[in-house]
Amino acid sequence: MTDVQKKNRTVLDTIWRPEPRSLVTSCRTVFRDVLSLYMNRPELSPFVINTDEKTEYKTALKDLPEWRHLNELHLVEHRTVSSRLPRTRRNPLFPVNYLDREIRKNSAAHCRETVRGDREVGMTMARMVITLGYHTFRKSYRIDNRVTRTETKTHADMVGLLAAKEARNAFEQLYTKRHVWTHQVQQAEWMEEIWLRTKKNPPVVCFRTGVVPEKGQPGNGWVARHLVI
Repeated sequence: MTDVQKKNRTVLDTIWRPEPRSLVTSCRTVFRDVLSLYMNRPELSPFVINTDEKTEYKTALKDLPEWRHLNELHLVEHRTVSSRLPRTRRNPLFPVNYLDREIRKNSAAHCRETVRGDREVGMTMARMVITLGYHTFRKSYRIDNRVTRTETKTHADMVGLLAAKEARNAFEQLYTKRHVWTHQVQQAEWMEEIWLRTKKNPPVVCFRTGVVPEKGQPGNGWVARHLVI
């Protein structure tokens, strides 16, 4: 961080801090969902999770009894890769690096050195899901303006995400059916956090004075009227 960023961080830390081990908790939620999908496979073949060298990932995996059990059976392995390696297709983290580039390219709040940072945590997470959903199910797998394509496949088509009948029905009803949380077949923890807006917003702080102004503060628990269930 720059000297200015360090000063701003000091001011913010005196007013608000994230919950202890919040990053480990979030990583544990993601890894638990990944392992749940893995264990629902008809046959358990060796499975490798590649991450960078951030220690929170290793801690989150060790906290999961599912991971420890599968690790004892030599079915899973955690490999770490330096985040400083060239972001080429040969890099084991290429899928994540590619997605990071797409998010920074297509979302104003995540551009480097942006001045348009989000304030509402719940809305930020909802927009991220919409962005990932569009990229997966709507955006063409290959885009080439030099060639006219009569049949365009999406990323979801390429990996068979809509091969199952249940998945196709859910996708077809995306815009024609009003969805209610209690009626969802799959209710992952991260889905519940976004749908029910359970995350709290940090306050907006004036870094020049170190004061939290009354106006311009994000709300907590606010839900758009058309999303009330």
